[in-house]
Amino acid sequence: MRSTFALLGLAILLLAAGRPAAAQVAWALHVHECYTATSSETGIPSCTRALVSIALPDNVRADVYVQRAQRYLDDGRAQEAIADYTAALRHQAGLHGALVGRGIARRLARDYPGALADLDRAALGRPNDTLILLHRAATHELALDPTQARADYTAALAIDPALLVARDGRARTARALGLVEDAFADIAVSLAEEPESASSLHERGLTHLANDNLDAALEDFEATIAREPEHAEAHSNRGLVRYLRDDLDAAKQDFDRALALNPRLGAAYFNRALWWRRRDAADRARDDWLRAKEFAPSLVTAANARYFGDDP
Repeated sequence: MRSTFALLGLAILLLAAGRPAAAQVAWALHVHECYTATSSETGIPSCTRALVSIALPDNVRADVYVQRAQRYLDDGRAQEAIADYTAALRHQAGLHGALVGRGIARRLARDYPGALADLDRAALGRPNDTLILLHRAATHELALDPTQARADYTAALAIDPALLVARDGRARTARALGLVEDAFADIAVSLAEEPESASSLHERGLTHLANDNLDAALEDFEATIAREPEHAEAHSNRGLVRYLRDDLDAAKQDFDRALALNPRLGAAYFNRALWWRRRDAADRARDDWLRAKEFAPSLVTAANARYFGDDP
């Protein structure tokens, strides 16, 4: 999503703007710094300095807002990113990068209806854009709508059959819909094309787990970790299998390792909360449950809340 604007084009831009040379040079250099900064720490201030200039043409201002928004998004600052993408759209209505970016930022902020509205609008002019389809599918998944997510993954695969992420996504949504054989079929294709794919092995493990085949699930999660030792979800899910098999010490080690790798992994907090509850450590179980609620809202059900003593 980064702009390809470069210093080589500044002379043309300056002439086209029709501004006094000194003012043009000031904002043009700031724009260049904004585009070429290698980190959010330097990129955000550079973009801000560019935006201060009243001489900035509207189309360039819109692009600078997009650049700064992306920097905010890289830092996980969703609300600041949404504000900048919105400002970009005020200066250049329908700007594709701003619509897609705001959709992603709104998804990060858990505004799934707003995210889908932006991605739908972006798709109107680019119906065959697989990136939009993938982002929209991921948003539907988070909004707990596996049917629509599956439709978008299928549309992406129709355009590019080699998209492993779309095939894994379609397998995942098939599993969510109880279509276990369809899930296994998609995973088989993915592994035939990329036998060492950790993501596909992990997805097959989850499908085995959904099918109550603990031995096969454990084998796939271990294979995933062998290929990708820092796969936090695989550690969490291997721990869940071990928990279900009463291998409690090993399960706890996996949950702790998963959270060391990804302190925002809600499922691992939930799994560890179950572990604490089984050990009659109600306070620690509730602490992990509250973290699970924070990072994985889909786990918030009345039954889970009651189980952890979190009744409204």
